[in-house]
Amino acid sequence: MSIKMKNHLYFLRHGKTIYNEKHLITGQADISILNTEEKMNINLSQPLNNMIILSSPLKRCQETVKSFQQNIDYNLPIKYCDELLERNMGIFEEMERKLASEEYPIYFTDGKFKYYMTPPNGESFYKVCVRAELFIQKTLNELLESHDVLICSHNQIMKIIYFKIMNIPFNDNWYEYSFINNIIYKIF
Repeated sequence: MSIKMKNHLYFLRHGKTIYNEKHLITGQADISILNTEEKMNINLSQPLNNMIILSSPLKRCQETVKSFQQNIDYNLPIKYCDELLERNMGIFEEMERKLASEEYPIYFTDGKFKYYMTPPNGESFYKVCVRAELFIQKTLNELLESHDVLICSHNQIMKIIYFKIMNIPFNDNWYEYSFINNIIYKIF
């Protein structure tokens, strides 16, 4: 997938939630972060006056963006994008990961969800990939023409976007990558 690398792109996974702490599968559950006052290690290599934030509309991302803006003491423009929602994990949402892997072993390997499978009543991997591709083509590419972009979102959707823009195959690499909560990653 072609991406215009004219400006800088950063990823920020939302702050840690109680679901992260308890090893629950979150999906699209709309929950808060644990610590809205947490300091971030912010290492942005250019002035912020040309940056825009693209964020998932879920509460944990909205709170993370607010915390980020407080940390930099600067209000950046924010655009909330439904395309950045986490994958709908269907019946697995709010279920303890270990219990889900025991009760539904066909969907898990070594306690990790098989990303290419569709969770019962959930969103297919194909559908999430199409959502990510549309976001890259219609929103991200356009904004990168004139702005630095910080994306605040969720691990699975950010991995898909990252793999697509960096041309990394999913098969051999999916479990090797993970975005840690509340850390800013410079993509380019």
